Amino acid sequence: MEKNAEEPTPEDMASATDPATLPSRATPARDASPEPEDVVIVAPDGTILAADPGLAGWLPADREAGRYGSLYACFEDDDGEFWRGAVAEVLLSRTSRRYRLAASPDRVADARLVPLLDAAGNVTAVAVRLSDASREQRAFRQCHKLAAAIEQAMEAVIVTDDRFRIEYVNQAFEAMTGVPQGQARGRGLKTFYKGRQQARKFEHGAAALERGDVWSGRFLLVDAAGETRMCDQTISPVWGRHGLVEGYAFVWRDSTEVSGLEKQLRHAQKMEVIGTLASGIAHDLRNILGPIILHAELCLERLEAGDPQAESLREIVEAVGRARALGEQLLSLGRSVESESPVRFRLSTLVKECLKFLGPGLPPDLSIRLRVEAGGSEIRGDPTRVHQVVMNLLANAVEAMKDQEGGLLTVRIEDAVVREGDWPEEPSLPPGAYLRLCVSDTGHGMASDVLKRIFEPFFSTKRTGQGTGLGLTVARHIVSQMRGAITVESHPGLGTSFRVLFPKGPAAAGSPGAPPPARNLPPRPRARILFVGDDADMVHCTTMALARLGYTVAACAGRDEAGRTMALTPQGFDLALVDVLRPGQEGILLTRELLALRPDLPVVLLSSLDAALAEDMLRACGGRRVLAKPFCFDELDRVIRETLSVAI
Repeated sequence: MEKNAEEPTPEDMASATDPATLPSRATPARDASPEPEDVVIVAPDGTILAADPGLAGWLPADREAGRYGSLYACFEDDDGEFWRGAVAEVLLSRTSRRYRLAASPDRVADARLVPLLDAAGNVTAVAVRLSDASREQRAFRQCHKLAAAIEQAMEAVIVTDDRFRIEYVNQAFEAMTGVPQGQARGRGLKTFYKGRQQARKFEHGAAALERGDVWSGRFLLVDAAGETRMCDQTISPVWGRHGLVEGYAFVWRDSTEVSGLEKQLRHAQKMEVIGTLASGIAHDLRNILGPIILHAELCLERLEAGDPQAESLREIVEAVGRARALGEQLLSLGRSVESESPVRFRLSTLVKECLKFLGPGLPPDLSIRLRVEAGGSEIRGDPTRVHQVVMNLLANAVEAMKDQEGGLLTVRIEDAVVREGDWPEEPSLPPGAYLRLCVSDTGHGMASDVLKRIFEPFFSTKRTGQGTGLGLTVARHIVSQMRGAITVESHPGLGTSFRVLFPKGPAAAGSPGAPPPARNLPPRPRARILFVGDDADMVHCTTMALARLGYTVAACAGRDEAGRTMALTPQGFDLALVDVLRPGQEGILLTRELLALRPDLPVVLLSSLDAALAEDMLRACGGRRVLAKPFCFDELDRVIRETLSVAI
């Protein structure tokens, strides 16, 4: 029998005869059913006077107690000397001793040596009581491993008493809260729940625990340095004997990063739903606006010069133009990618054009300061969409200063270099060279609660009817698609400043940003046009517009009628206009049928779909051009003349 090298020494495990005085570090608590004991009576010289038959189970396999007169001779080398010393210690002290020994790699013995005294108080023999402590030792080791695992866990583990006073915390708790383990013990756990809302969460959890339930939730933890982090927590009651709760176990997990990712995911899902909804609204809006603008222009054509009704009609046309721009904003929310054909252009040139366009409507006491401090102001993207971003920021700045006397609008373009971690608001922003556009005003500023929501769709601080709540949402969407970033800083009474980062584009030859040369339209031919549409209003107004432009028109309502008309006179038309009212296969199938009857027939699709979808449909059916709805006289005339000139 050998001493277990991992166990305490016999001196450490020595104890008095009274079990109540046994040191807890030497002997773990026993369960209610003790293991059976084997007893050996040993004389002071080590001679075995009596032994239970079970003693042989504690001896080496080739030894038997009955063949040896001495207990020490039953063992070899150090084991025999250990027993000689243990018996001698009992004889000398005349008190009991207790030892934990390893009988084999898988078996542990609990040995108690009890002195047997005569009437005079002299030790006449020593009773050695051996019991199997293997199960107890395994439980002790499991508890030790469990304690080590908890101490090294990534989550903070807190054990409290039934009044939520801390009894134990692990190392992760100290790392998460900044409170040392020694200072945490005895402290009320409720003190870590700062603020009224977090205190209510603690009270809800405590109420659930009193019912014996396990409670989980999320709360904000303020550490010793004053920094806030999001934590997921699970709280469980610790049950004792007789079904009584002796305390509670708390597990805190730092979910700050996960919470941020969840927020981004929710925002992306919301934007996806809003984009789908906005695309549908924009599609219907375009179909509605088409007849309005064409009828208004037809009426303008018929009026005499100086007619007072002309002004009203022009206002209708302008209103349709604003509604058309709103439809473009709605479609921008539905676009998932940036323009397929970005170009290089100078941001400074575009900003100057926006300021020039904005100038006539500015209050007379408002000053503008433009500073171009960048070495080069070229970026790569869609100039039309960047124009939309800049105009939105400038218009908002002017709106913020219109109710005050005076004001300063500052626009600055400067170089910027982004490194890892420079923009925590946009962690996915790639490092590199950027152009930074800063638009600042001296207006009324924004409170923090408003500042958190300005990029939300349909959120607006303007009076009812004066804002759609989409401007900044679309602007952020456009900038994100360009792999840039936009942030805002504002304080009540101190104005607002927007910062926009645009990735720098490589230098290009020539004059980027210059408008393309004007194209001369070919002469208007005398042409016969087949117009096909499902919407009666659109068919009526477009037919009138084509006739006004001098074309001969055959209008058909739907695919079947158009097929029959084309089959009767395949060579009777010079061009076909197909109105694609709804997304689907009807427009594609009709165009294919027309081209099957007349392969060289130029087909123009009238579409209220997103440009990318319309182009996909065009490629699928073999048409020549797409004319986006709503369109005016000039746009309709230009597309027809250009298409016919190529066909000729």
